[in-house]
Amino acid sequence: YPGDAGRRTQAGDLYLLLKKPAEAVQNYEEALKIDSERLEPKRRLAALALERKELDKVSGYIEEILKANPKDTEAHYLKARLNMERKNPGAAIDEYRVVLKDRPDNAELYLQLGLAHLANNEPLLGEEALKKALQLQPDMEKATMALAGYYLKARKYDEVRDRIEKFLEKKPDFFAAYPVLEEAARMQGDAEGALAAAQKMIELKPGLPDGYYRRGFIYQARKKFDLALQDYERALSINPNLADVMRRVVSIYTSRKDIDGAEARVRIQLKKSPDNPFFHEELGRLLLAQGKKAEAVASLEKAVEINPGHVTALASLGDLALQEGKREEAFRKYRKAIEKNPGFLEARFRIASIYEQQKAFEDAIAAYEEILKVSPENVVALNNLAFLYAENGHNPDRGLELARKAMAAAPGNPFVKDTLGWIYYKKAGYAKAMNLFEESLERYDKEPRVYYHLGLAAMKQGEKAKAKESFQKALDLKKDFPEQEEVRKLLQELGSSSTR
Repeated sequence: YPGDAGRRTQAGDLYLLLKKPAEAVQNYEEALKIDSERLEPKRRLAALALERKELDKVSGYIEEILKANPKDTEAHYLKARLNMERKNPGAAIDEYRVVLKDRPDNAELYLQLGLAHLANNEPLLGEEALKKALQLQPDMEKATMALAGYYLKARKYDEVRDRIEKFLEKKPDFFAAYPVLEEAARMQGDAEGALAAAQKMIELKPGLPDGYYRRGFIYQARKKFDLALQDYERALSINPNLADVMRRVVSIYTSRKDIDGAEARVRIQLKKSPDNPFFHEELGRLLLAQGKKAEAVASLEKAVEINPGHVTALASLGDLALQEGKREEAFRKYRKAIEKNPGFLEARFRIASIYEQQKAFEDAIAAYEEILKVSPENVVALNNLAFLYAENGHNPDRGLELARKAMAAAPGNPFVKDTLGWIYYKKAGYAKAMNLFEESLERYDKEPRVYYHLGLAAMKQGEKAKAKESFQKALDLKKDFPEQEEVRKLLQELGSSSTR
């Protein structure tokens, strides 16, 4: 259609219907050569570029469209999707709300808005938008699953089951709903409900391993190990590379104290899947449990050879090096794991722990600060770092800030309460400190250092009887702790004859 941009655009649309995107793009581009100001081909090209993840192209087309027409609804919608691809849900939310002004009854828009709010850590707004989508379109599968997924993550299991069960009344063969239903039932301790959901998965799709794995998991939890093994083996027969299933098989053997049987079973699977790094790692762990260190190292190294980014195997090799006193080798393995996966916190915690054991406190502080850059809400890192700042970093104010953040994230954690109490003690807030130590011991009364801390605070408050009682309880636990000798001396000073 020489000279006719409209016809070229229609031709592009026809090719899209025929699932020929390359020919469609060619026609849309030809349309723009004829009429460079025409917006419809630009919208189509932007949408196609978005599907191909050509984000700079998408951005260019959108800018051109909005420059010509700032109120172009489709361009704002594409811009919202572009922002989601660029991991900027806040900006996407703004664009979706612009589009909703023109399309207030569009269920798909509310679905996308809900997903953007959830991605932006705004769960209540996300829930509200998803509910609106379902109000407009009650049988909408994506919105139902998104809302159920949010409830599952929030541990609102009743809401999950209510939402999914009502949905399944109308669509009983919708497979994707059953894994969510199974998990919600299992997390509530409803083994029969979970079993029914897993069974339905098997009935609907017997050629997939997931239903067998879930049913096996339920049987294992109910100590029906033979039935569990049957289901796990069925799952592995469908997909011989399933590492989680293989770990479950091994766990049943080891629960029966049959390490040799577990090793033999893993070796059988390795013959079927010789390039699976998880199986080599599992074999390494089993060999290590039998004291076969050299063979274990060989298996772990094989896992890393197959996949240089296999971080758990790298960490295990680091642990073995550390056990042999090869600290620098251990550090190399841990750092290699972090290099391959910066979010692999186990290796980062191992490094921080080694520094603490060596009393290299400045290095330990730096290591924990690095963990918080990756995982800002990590309670263990917040707590340990708070203690280090208060005790060895000579910065109790920073320690207090971190301990309060840890307390906000885990208000019932007894170790966090102890750390926060210790910082208040350091800052001469003895009454607050005592309250926190006592709250910690209400949650967990087997830690001698908390009794030691409580005794010190009680002494500062002039409560000698409380101090003596606390110090004595620390010793009565008969656990070694660094301040053990100091506690004995304090008891003698307070008039006790304890020599334990």
